[in-house]
Amino acid sequence: MDVTARPAARVVLLDEYDRVLLLRWVLPAPRDDRRERVWWITPGGGVNPGESHEDGALRELWEETGISGVPLGPWVWTRKYLFRWRGRAVEQQERYFLARVTDALVTRDNFEEYEKLALTEHRWWSIAELRASAERFIPANLADLVEALIGGDVPAEPFVVGD
Repeated sequence: MDVTARPAARVVLLDEYDRVLLLRWVLPAPRDDRRERVWWITPGGGVNPGESHEDGALRELWEETGISGVPLGPWVWTRKYLFRWRGRAVEQQERYFLARVTDALVTRDNFEEYEKLALTEHRWWSIAELRASAERFIPANLADLVEALIGGDVPAEPFVVGD
């Protein structure tokens, strides 16, 4: 199988109340299944050719939230996963960067067309809300990972997180 590598960058954005900003992705059900696929993810996406991961993270943050001028913190996690996009196998190679913001207004003004359909909601989540929710988060152990960052356990070297 021919697999295309796609570098990507994501931002673990924390506010002054130690809540993490997540975006709700909803994809239509495949033809052979009637259920939508829904999950919550941090802002981010593909890195453009010639763009650094850091610059891609800040651009994606602005595109998906309208937030700009945020000092980007360290690269904390790495994640890889395979998916199909327009008939191709793609391995997304993500870098997650930590950032903090105060009093941020989130908008949908800079969405690409497909994002207007798939990104249905922004929400600030506390650790307690993450733990109490039956929603699907990416990565699955997001509550534990974010809680460690809030507690000051910022890794010296980025580490791999699972699905």
